[in-house]
Amino acid sequence: MTCSDDGAFHIHKALGLELMINSGHWFPRWSAHMAHGFGYPLYNFYAPLSSYFLALIHNLGPIYPLSLHIALSFCIALSGIAIFCLSRDLLGTWGAIAAAILYQTSPYLAYNILFRGALAESLAISLIPLVFWTINRTVQYRSLRWCVFSALSLGALIYTHNTTALLIIPLLAIKLIVLAIQAKSIDHIKLGVFSVFLALLLSAHFWLPALSEKELVKTDQLLVPPVFSYATNFLSTNELFAFPSSSQTNLVNPSPAKAIGIFAAFMAVFGLIVLLIKSRLSK
Repeated sequence: MTCSDDGAFHIHKALGLELMINSGHWFPRWSAHMAHGFGYPLYNFYAPLSSYFLALIHNLGPIYPLSLHIALSFCIALSGIAIFCLSRDLLGTWGAIAAAILYQTSPYLAYNILFRGALAESLAISLIPLVFWTINRTVQYRSLRWCVFSALSLGALIYTHNTTALLIIPLLAIKLIVLAIQAKSIDHIKLGVFSVFLALLLSAHFWLPALSEKELVKTDQLLVPPVFSYATNFLSTNELFAFPSSSQTNLVNPSPAKAIGIFAAFMAVFGLIVLLIKSRLSK
């Protein structure tokens, strides 16, 4: 099992969820076995889809540590497939292959999986390109089928990691506005807007109670410095473009770099140079 911050915690969550499901509570809000048996409102405030996914894999046969590894491996595979599908529509096959390699080998994804063991966020990261791909297809083809796929992917993102969803939904709104401006028509994006609305309805079972009952918990204490303070979590330029640090498997190692990655930065600069050259040649 990965020596990670949250790996064991994800197993505990999935096991607690499995026990609740076996007791007949398919969509629990309260984890009765947490907090030394006093219970804890985990599923009311923490998006539970990754726990359902982990419990499902475990019920297919593997023990929980192996199930966690399978789930994290699935996140890596899905991230590559999803970004390939999105990029192929925009950049062609070779551009999509390059994008998939960069996305799958990004230092932050490795940091999430190997160091943090953050199953929920890793799954959310793999769903982000799927959300944008399906919304693109929904608007492009004005297809009800793609509208359903888009709603399911965005709903899954909200139900997987609400913090990531809060970051992505405004970007999705900006994208729809840009598409409407390009098409010079609001009608062009109606189905896309409807898919977002449908995704919110599909995931309302989670976010509506969480928002309505957030005053019952001390969420404001999450922002107490220095751990969760915004000011202490911005990366310097050196950190942003840091090389991977060497590690020794038999020693306690420092946290890996949370960087863009030199390879990704190099490919971005290389791609920009190619675009500039093509632009000049076309003139």
